[in-house]
Amino acid sequence: MRHYLLLGWWLALCHVAYADTSVLLFGASKHNGCDQNRYPCKFEQFNPGAGLEWSPTEEPWGRPFVRGGLYRDSEGKTAYFATGGLRKDFLIGDDFTLGAGLMAGYLNGSNHNGVVAVPFVSAGSGRVAVEMGYADNRLGHHVHQERVSTVITFSARVALY
Repeated sequence: MRHYLLLGWWLALCHVAYADTSVLLFGASKHNGCDQNRYPCKFEQFNPGAGLEWSPTEEPWGRPFVRGGLYRDSEGKTAYFATGGLRKDFLIGDDFTLGAGLMAGYLNGSNHNGVVAVPFVSAGSGRVAVEMGYADNRLGHHVHQERVSTVITFSARVALY
């Protein structure tokens, strides 16, 4: 009986959160700065995965959010993360937005196990937006033995409302 009560509580909570929930679809990354004369530089650039984003409300100064997800990293291993952040979208046309944001939190995978911060830009129309994130290894993100300097990520965000 207790399991059914927990399930009912969880479904009610998800229903309340539904209007501000998005599905995240991860797809690709590009590693820059690897010295091919010294290292093989064989990274998997296709990094499929999925996650969820929840945001309480849109404010004039931006949209705070929390995210979580998992994906196959550049070495073919499973990576997972939980972050919080802020993004601001700007209406450019009738239904087209450009945006920028910053997320920070915990990442386990991609040769990293700890705190990470990733700025990103987005472009979208309707309920769908594509995002491009930037991880600078000089800040300790995604430290590869090959001395990769930056990693650029590509993903999509689909609002469920």
